[in-house]
Amino acid sequence: MTDVNLSAYSSYVDEVVRTAEEAGRSITKFEPAAADLILDGQMQRKLRDLVPISYLREIGAFFTGSVLRESAIAHVAQTIGPESIVFDPACGVGDLLLASAFHLPVSESLTATLSMWGRVLHGTDLSTTFIRAAKARLVLLAIHRGAVPDGGYINVESLFPGIRVGDGLATKEIISKSTHVFVNPPYGPSIAEKECQWASGKVSFAAVFMDYVLANAQRGAHIVAILPDVLRTGTRYAKWRHLVQSRCENRTIEVIGKFDKSTDVDVFTLYVVSSLNPVISEFPWFRNVMSNGDKTIESSFHVHVGPVVPHRHKKTGRLRRFIYAQAISGLPIFDAGTAEIRRFSGRVFLPPFIVLRRTSSPDQGTRLFCTLITGTSPVAVENHLILLIPRSGKINVCRQAMRILQTARVAGWLNERIRCRHLTVGSISEIPWK
Repeated sequence: MTDVNLSAYSSYVDEVVRTAEEAGRSITKFEPAAADLILDGQMQRKLRDLVPISYLREIGAFFTGSVLRESAIAHVAQTIGPESIVFDPACGVGDLLLASAFHLPVSESLTATLSMWGRVLHGTDLSTTFIRAAKARLVLLAIHRGAVPDGGYINVESLFPGIRVGDGLATKEIISKSTHVFVNPPYGPSIAEKECQWASGKVSFAAVFMDYVLANAQRGAHIVAILPDVLRTGTRYAKWRHLVQSRCENRTIEVIGKFDKSTDVDVFTLYVVSSLNPVISEFPWFRNVMSNGDKTIESSFHVHVGPVVPHRHKKTGRLRRFIYAQAISGLPIFDAGTAEIRRFSGRVFLPPFIVLRRTSSPDQGTRLFCTLITGTSPVAVENHLILLIPRSGKINVCRQAMRILQTARVAGWLNERIRCRHLTVGSISEIPWK
């Protein structure tokens, strides 16, 4: 990857490399305070300060912070040793490799320590700048942990031959040899290949990455991935989840919440052991938070997404009253007879029914913003809204549901069930109806 857009950050990384090389020659050049900053968060803060956020989103450059990386590795830390082969196919500046190195032994000599670590630690990234930073940070970590510089010349570029510039989706050989694969892949959009078994069209690149890792991992490999919550809960990724189950065992999930304070994406950590012939059993991707015998919203309502996509659907067909998110924002009740009119030839709905905004943050006091739609004529509804149509056709059932849906209990239930910003028909349908 060309690093033109990372030029300012590359200059900062040059300083980090010089710091590592000077400290590697003489312990008197090692400044613990400066090393702590490099090892704990400064790399990320500098990236945010020096590189436009639009470019960071484009390349998926959001680094794993110290708390998240250490908690992710903790589950398998005791299995990491000098004979391990640890690989991160999207290593960035090396956060997950650093977390792994914390659990490797340190020799008295810096040279011996780096040589041993270099046999264990492997990683790829498209950015030369990030690879240089990862190597420099590992040198500083080794000194920070007590490896004594030998007094000779240290060249960061020549260390850690297994950490190199490369495409993580062209690493079949190293994945197949790895005892551990740790990855925080890019979360941006990708196009599923023709041979993809679980989706077509635009999908999360993180799902594609995990598909590749699991397809090529050796039997018994420990795999830890930090992934966007939509893969855990999104209806679109149900087949992907089944594919994961078919390729691994000893599955464990930890719901994390926000990736970090500056990144508005909720994530979870997936821990699995690769297996050629796993026992495919039901795996709780999200916790069953209903009591036995609970009825659900679906037992009393039909749940749909509004069919009108304003920028896609031409204004043809009959004139219809049109319900869209902005028009009803903040209103508990909306008379459809006062709505704007547009032409629409698709499916329409007869009030009374409830509409919910599809976007919702776990950080809000309530997850569901409800509006009761009243009126006597069928209306068209925008696809940014979810409809709850009472099976009984009665308005009092809608009023009862609105009281339930906006409680703290339901917000808590949804935060357990789904943390991504786009609510799904499945998650709304499963809300306990008491």
